[in-house]
Amino acid sequence: MTNRKQIWFRLFSVFGFVILFLSCSQEFSEIGTDIVGGNNFEVGRFSETFVKAYNKRISPAIETSNLPAHLLGVSNDPVYGKLKANVAVQLALNQVDPKFGVNPEIKNVILNVPYFSTRTEITTEGESIYRLDSIFGDKPYKLSVYENKFFLSALDPNEDFQASIPIYSDKHDELFGQVGPLLFSEDAFVPSNKEILVFPETGDPAVDTIPNQRLAPQLRVELDKDFFKTKILDKEGSEELSNLNNFQNFFRGLYFVAEPTNPNETGMLLIDFNRANIQMNYTFDQTRTVTNPDGTTSEVTERADATLTFLMGGVKANTFVQEFNPAVETIVQNANLVQGDERLYVKGGAGSMAVVELFGPDEDGNGEADQLTEIKKNDWLVNEANLVFYIDQQTTQLSIEPTRIFIYDLKNNIPIADFTNDPIIVNNVFQSRTTFGGIIEKDANGKGIKYKIRLTDHIKNIIRKDSINVPLGVVVTNNVTVLGNSRIKNAAADATIKNIPRFTAFNPLGTVLFGNNTSQENENKKLKLEIIFTKPDN
Repeated sequence: MTNRKQIWFRLFSVFGFVILFLSCSQEFSEIGTDIVGGNNFEVGRFSETFVKAYNKRISPAIETSNLPAHLLGVSNDPVYGKLKANVAVQLALNQVDPKFGVNPEIKNVILNVPYFSTRTEITTEGESIYRLDSIFGDKPYKLSVYENKFFLSALDPNEDFQASIPIYSDKHDELFGQVGPLLFSEDAFVPSNKEILVFPETGDPAVDTIPNQRLAPQLRVELDKDFFKTKILDKEGSEELSNLNNFQNFFRGLYFVAEPTNPNETGMLLIDFNRANIQMNYTFDQTRTVTNPDGTTSEVTERADATLTFLMGGVKANTFVQEFNPAVETIVQNANLVQGDERLYVKGGAGSMAVVELFGPDEDGNGEADQLTEIKKNDWLVNEANLVFYIDQQTTQLSIEPTRIFIYDLKNNIPIADFTNDPIIVNNVFQSRTTFGGIIEKDANGKGIKYKIRLTDHIKNIIRKDSINVPLGVVVTNNVTVLGNSRIKNAAADATIKNIPRFTAFNPLGTVLFGNNTSQENENKKLKLEIIFTKPDN
């Protein structure tokens, strides 16, 4: 065979193989869409799974001490009602028993509380452009900062000081009844995304036009310096400043209080008190020795600058003043525990959640749902399983919708296997645990359509490994990277819910989802568990 013939033979052979491969691929693709027999297996899609979902009120009070972030502001939710979120913080000195020198005088007292922000650009002039994150409304509200006189204890005396003492969200009246002097107030507070420039304050206009610090956006305001003179400067050498315990009992911290300027508007954000501080800047007389032109020495007294810093790394807690919508309260409290609810009201904080039960009742009393028993007999190999929650756009009517929802093992208060096994773990809420899902999907107008959550490993464990078919909890979240639970106040010993995931405790948002017991007109949005499986031919 000539070389040319060999080349043509090889080309036709390769071409024939490609055609055969494409034909087989098309046939396999068509087989995979329905329950159609293959050579050694059967691929199917099962959507008739029994699912029951119903509402559950969380509690008027939840644990909010030592959260990774805290809500501050006011909210007017057209579905769930009104909310005021306040914050109490404990202070600590960066040095105990401070010495202020001779003739000390306070220049100013600066409060610094960073916002959550992202730098998006640096201009040619060196200016940083920021976007504020975790903003739940941009309308103004009144912000006041008081001395807090309520002691925020870190350890519980009822637990022999071996466990932290929970502080619950219903403490506002108690805290506000014990506040000290007002240290700062602004009637129309709105957080700014502007970079903050700090100048050296030399008194020289030529120098002070050049900043010596560029700070990310934050709440940066002056507090009442007369208060700090009496409270701190005049207490030099006292027992109150001699150690941390004495100081925190003497100066118990600050209380940030938000009040609406317009009851129908929302202005609220997450704020980062873990990086916050107070800087008390003061001057004092400092004497130094100088050498005169004739070689002699003399003592010169000058004013020197110093700073005492108060940290906020101790106990912190949110308090909520909530007017939960009575109509929604009635719906949630009268949940249909037998057949499931038509709509699921899922609200963060001390709000409401949904409970999902899979595979229906156990009519034969063998300790396992009847449908689950039948599925196990089929010997399915589960390829994928998903729960899809459709948003009731008409009822929700929210301009800001929850970024994600989260589903977890309600009996044991732990994530399900699909969350734990998801290898995608980053700080960005949209990019972390994306295989597990729960991220909102929106239409062309930016309105939420649905949330889809993967339950593949969870269902595999139930079917193949005899894991317990536990009820599942559904809550809203804004950050799935924050793990742990927050306790519910006065939860009964036999209560279904004693804790909620910590990240829902500081989320003010809510949504309304279709449940399993929908009307005929919303049948296509009914909550379903879909299982895609492979069944070997025996």
